[in-house]
Amino acid sequence: MIMKRNAILLLALLGIVAAGCAKQPKKDTKAAAKTYFDALISLRYPDAEATANGAYILEKDGGEGEAISGADKPYVFVDYTTTDIDGNVEYTTVESIAKRTGSYDRNEFYGPQVWYFTDSYSGVYAGLQEGMEGMRPGERRKIAVPFWLLTYDRYSTTDKYLEKSAEGSHIIYEVTLRSSCPDIKEWQGQQLDAYAKANLAGADSTHIAGDEELDKFGFYFVSKGLADEKFADYEMPKDTTLYLDYTGRLPGGFVFDTTIEKVAKDAGVYSPSRTYEPLKVNRNEDYTKITYSNSTGTSEGDLIQGFKAAIYMMRPTEKAVTAFWSELGYGASGYGYSIPSYSPLIFELELVAKPE
Repeated sequence: MIMKRNAILLLALLGIVAAGCAKQPKKDTKAAAKTYFDALISLRYPDAEATANGAYILEKDGGEGEAISGADKPYVFVDYTTTDIDGNVEYTTVESIAKRTGSYDRNEFYGPQVWYFTDSYSGVYAGLQEGMEGMRPGERRKIAVPFWLLTYDRYSTTDKYLEKSAEGSHIIYEVTLRSSCPDIKEWQGQQLDAYAKANLAGADSTHIAGDEELDKFGFYFVSKGLADEKFADYEMPKDTTLYLDYTGRLPGGFVFDTTIEKVAKDAGVYSPSRTYEPLKVNRNEDYTKITYSNSTGTSEGDLIQGFKAAIYMMRPTEKAVTAFWSELGYGASGYGYSIPSYSPLIFELELVAKPE
């Protein structure tokens, strides 16, 4: 009986919205959309908690310990899934959900993501921040974020959010908070130190050759030897073409890229549409100007700073491992679905002969 009354209420509200849209100027369509959104949430989630500017906490459970705080611990580690308003999964960082919904891709990284829990353009959406306020480690929340709160800007009133927004789709986030930390640089340093102790015989971070004035924090380079010792004292020409095989990994071992077909197959990331061959690299006297080009040399592309620095330090036939923090990689944005934001990166490198 309650559901029937709710259905009647929703139909009545939809009628009001339709009539309002017919009579009111176009500028009121966003207000009408808000009325519809509020009515829909009321029908489907009668116990939902509204936030200050119109997001809703639909469900929440679990959690203990200290609540997250953008001021004290602004970096939060989360698992999350997004759906449309009807519950259709659009994206997930949870492997089991991806497999269950048929969206699983071996080339994507599944695991905790880092969000900067502040009101900045590298932070989180306004509605997501409102819905996550007060979360504790281990807590799960389902949060409906309407289109006007899918913005990195912050305003003092709901009307201002509506005024500044463009109409669009609503998103439902299901977020589980794992932990938080005050300093993402320190966290990455700990990740890299642990990797170096386990895999690089405890090597310390080092200066980038040719850029000793740069802080040596978060850059590791360890030579694994030369295939041909005649290059032991070889001085690399300032400008030359090199050929490089590499495999890129995250600290947990996930392979996000490789030039080696066998490695790709072993890691389950092989693509039959890709040609696996060494990268053609254009070395330069200034390591920051090292680029790569396609096999015909008709186009060039840039490389991330840590990768260029490691290439600059290598000699012909040398194998090496480099690891570096995200400021020398893809920073706060990450790269696609394979490299999360604030990810330290690890590369296994080998300078090889020119492919036949």
